[in-house]
Amino acid sequence: YPKLKKIKRNMFSTGGSIALGLVVLIAVFIRITSGDAATWSVIDGPKNWKWVSVGVSGVWGIDGGDSIFHREGTYGQCSEGSTWTQIEGALKQISVGDGAVWGVNSNDDIFIRLGISESNPKGSEWKHIAGNLKQISICSTTNQVWGVNSGDSIFRRNGIEAPNLEGTGWVHIAGGLSHISIGPLGVWGVDSGGTAYYRTMTFGGSGTDGTGWKSTHGSHLSRIEVGYGVLWAQSGNKVYVRLEDAINLMSGEWKIINENLKQVSIGGYSNCVWGVSTDNSATMLKNDCQVYNEAQSLIGPPPPKGTSWTKIPGGLKWVSVGQSGVWGVNSGDNIYYRTGTYEACHTGTGWQQIPGGLSNIAVGNDVVWGINSAGNIYYRAGIHAALPVGSDWVQVAGGLSRVAVDSTTNGMWGVNSNDDIFVRNEASLSNPAGTGWTHVGGKLMDITFGSAGVWGVNRGRTIFYMQNTFGSRSVVTSWSAKSGGGWNTISSGKDGILWATKSNQEIYAARVGGDNAVPKWVRIDGGLIQASVSSYNGVVWGVNSGGEIYIRNGIC
Repeated sequence: YPKLKKIKRNMFSTGGSIALGLVVLIAVFIRITSGDAATWSVIDGPKNWKWVSVGVSGVWGIDGGDSIFHREGTYGQCSEGSTWTQIEGALKQISVGDGAVWGVNSNDDIFIRLGISESNPKGSEWKHIAGNLKQISICSTTNQVWGVNSGDSIFRRNGIEAPNLEGTGWVHIAGGLSHISIGPLGVWGVDSGGTAYYRTMTFGGSGTDGTGWKSTHGSHLSRIEVGYGVLWAQSGNKVYVRLEDAINLMSGEWKIINENLKQVSIGGYSNCVWGVSTDNSATMLKNDCQVYNEAQSLIGPPPPKGTSWTKIPGGLKWVSVGQSGVWGVNSGDNIYYRTGTYEACHTGTGWQQIPGGLSNIAVGNDVVWGINSAGNIYYRAGIHAALPVGSDWVQVAGGLSRVAVDSTTNGMWGVNSNDDIFVRNEASLSNPAGTGWTHVGGKLMDITFGSAGVWGVNRGRTIFYMQNTFGSRSVVTSWSAKSGGGWNTISSGKDGILWATKSNQEIYAARVGGDNAVPKWVRIDGGLIQASVSSYNGVVWGVNSGGEIYIRNGIC
């Protein structure tokens, strides 16, 4: 499956980077959910586990001797995997992200695992990072890192943005915690007295300091783990879980799940749960899966992924799809319409060149907007079913580099070459041209608008969402960081669907269910530099770095 997350635990120090620990039989468990039932499944392995962590980069574990292991077959998957492979080095605690794994050893030295990818899930080497922490946490949705030291001082890793996953330095955060966790619900922690805290203004796991610590109900806790719409916590060997409403954070109630686990980890996107038991019992069963079903209802069903890609003849550098069909521009800024795609969900019949020259294009409802190489803005007038190519280009005052149009409302947004953001005033189905521009705070290099709302990508490769725009509402409120880690483009389609590409051409899809949802990205096969999902019928087109054009099969 797609995205997951990390874990952590405030463990004892063995006093050496490669010290051997006592031999104690401890089983590793994975939480399996199916239908209305959930059980704990024992994972085979001869090691005396003390720590396990799950994230996009799979499942990693630490045994009693601080040896490090990777679970084969778990990269990007919420599954039991196949076998354990030992990784060189020694750590007492580990945390798994997306393309990065962080850990600390018995001397509180800090390390990051480099070279992790789908083709090389074990990575290539450990790199020592300056500083000392007793426990560290990485958000598997944004790769942001927080940690605490032996004095319970709190630190955030600064400068983490793709491709620099190791960051640039540590920022001291006021407060004191014995354990900390970062995930889609933000930064949470537990102090030495067992009280849980939330770091305000960190929802989404973005790379910000937040504004302050707010205590939440729950006491005598030793650790807390952050998932997608759900928190897990421990008090002794008892494990608790509680749902969190993104709109009313810290309103959930704790529910006991297990009474015989010494440590637990939850994947940030998949909510896949792994844990370490206090003995070798294999009878740890729980049949109450209500909490999982309720957490899933916060985000709705997964996005339609389709089945395969069909290559379309031709070459484009940018493609857009909407009610008015499929339009694109090539490397020479020539403009093309795909015949037979007006209000349709199929491959069309051929490319028809349209007079003019554009470097970027966006398809609306009986309107197409475009930007030329000088930043001049145009819309295509006269488009209708009998004349899907329209009649002529009409220039509009202003200057942009990219433009976005909702195919159900004709609401329109854009960004210029300085990454300044603008919204088109009064653009609608009856008046697709609108009346003027309003400057919106923030900086984005790419922007999109559809039923999932207004989304964009900044130069730091982080995805942002304009609050209160879900459901095709073209309003100006505030930006909220949602996902970090190498993003390149994003497209907002129908039914809350998002498609996005990363700078390495990886493709992802997600479905969001409201203003405060964090995208649960699902990896899609193939490679594209840009993808467009229609806010009219959900069809997806895309182009790769070679200008090749593709349509996704099996969606509509």
